[in-house]
Amino acid sequence: MQAKRNLTWRFVDSADLPTCVLEGIVGEDAGLDDLVPDIKGPARFDLSGVARINSTGVREWLRFVEAINGKGPHRLFRCSAPIVAQLNMIDNFRGSAKVESVIAPYYCEACGHELATEVTIENNTPKLPSPACAECGETMALDEMPARYFYFLSY
Repeated sequence: MQAKRNLTWRFVDSADLPTCVLEGIVGEDAGLDDLVPDIKGPARFDLSGVARINSTGVREWLRFVEAINGKGPHRLFRCSAPIVAQLNMIDNFRGSAKVESVIAPYYCEACGHELATEVTIENNTPKLPSPACAECGETMALDEMPARYFYFLSY
């Protein structure tokens, strides 16, 4: 009997590269070793559904990245806040993959509304949007210091 995983993945149709969507918790039972054979060449990974990653999950992720590195180049996109935190702390967390976009926290100073929105990265530079608040219409701002949230782009 196979243990229940807290991380799931599925492949979705994509115009250019196979796209793997990961959702859940990257931990000791993530089972990323089982995903390695499905990665046959360059791929995109949608990481917006990764809710948490613990220390054991980091170790498992690093083994996964090392195992697929030679099949790349790979792309990471819609990286969730927990993934961004690891990108900022561990310099080889992405291996040789390119980060195309992240999910970033935005805040409205006028009414306190919060929003998680996708920020694209071009030429190692985040293209920060200025979304209008859905509650009051004011312009929202990134709820982090850009230099700190996008630190991983500096190395």
